Amino acid sequence: MSITQIAAGKYLIDWRDSLGKRHRKKVLGSKKYAEEVEVSLKKKREDEILFPERQVLKITFAELADYYWRSHSSQSISRTAKWTVDLLKEQLGSMQMRNITGAYLQQYYNELLQTHKPATCNRYFAVLGAIINHAIRQEKWAGRNPCVAVSKKPEDNTRISTWSEQDLNTLLKGARAEIRWVVLCAYHSGMRRGELFALRWENVDMRQGYIHILKSKTNKPRIVPMSQPLKKVFIDLGPKPSGPVFQITLRAFECAFKRLKSKKKLSHLRFHDLRHTFASNFRMRHGDLGDLQAILGHSSLRMTNRYAHLSPDYLKKVISCMNDEQSQRE
Repeated sequence: MSITQIAAGKYLIDWRDSLGKRHRKKVLGSKKYAEEVEVSLKKKREDEILFPERQVLKITFAELADYYWRSHSSQSISRTAKWTVDLLKEQLGSMQMRNITGAYLQQYYNELLQTHKPATCNRYFAVLGAIINHAIRQEKWAGRNPCVAVSKKPEDNTRISTWSEQDLNTLLKGARAEIRWVVLCAYHSGMRRGELFALRWENVDMRQGYIHILKSKTNKPRIVPMSQPLKKVFIDLGPKPSGPVFQITLRAFECAFKRLKSKKKLSHLRFHDLRHTFASNFRMRHGDLGDLQAILGHSSLRMTNRYAHLSPDYLKKVISCMNDEQSQRE
């Protein structure tokens, strides 16, 4: 290590660490102050080399969250996920990871339950767990994920809504063409909203009848085959060699969709339920559950089975065969 005066009240500290890497730093002040900085810098660098786990323990949640977001910023991540990351940073950002224990997170989870539904709280903690797991995989954090110690409330999944044909026809009657196309495409394909608005004509094969989804929620590409109604939607849109399929932006669509629901007194309808509706219709036409999983892009049949619930009217129709069988016996 050496200290060189390069100007009045200005010194250059030059040294090599135990790995042979050279470091230089300019310091303003007296020579005595420069010597104190020299000792501090050397100790800090040697601690980083010899005891890396000590540095990991000092990292804050905000640093891990920012690292997670930078690593995933080029991928298809929803605005809701970004909003969730920001919310978690408000609560946990300045805390060092060593202080974020399972007990602390359990208390935070219980507080969230006072103002949010269990499903919402579980989504927040799913993002929190993903941030910490990513840090562990990338060796930014050396420890056990404290989220695993949190006891979560079960979600109320007893009611999953679908659109009836009457709902669809009522909503779209007199609607703008650009709104109509988006809704019909979701109704006949089961594609997620983000996938629809990221879709480009280069990935729509009209001749073969396939839609190629290159980026999805699961980060796995998949192919969605076109039914005749879906193909008609793309024909009405007017296929082009390239460019986005839908000219309307996601934000503009959300505002127009909300106004349209209010005008038609159908505020209970949710856009995401069109995905449930497609799955239900597919199953009621005796579609295979495994095939439906591939079309929807689910990572497990369990999730597909949640989407593919059957309508009460359909089940009532199916059970009528039991009535016929019983009447024959009598």
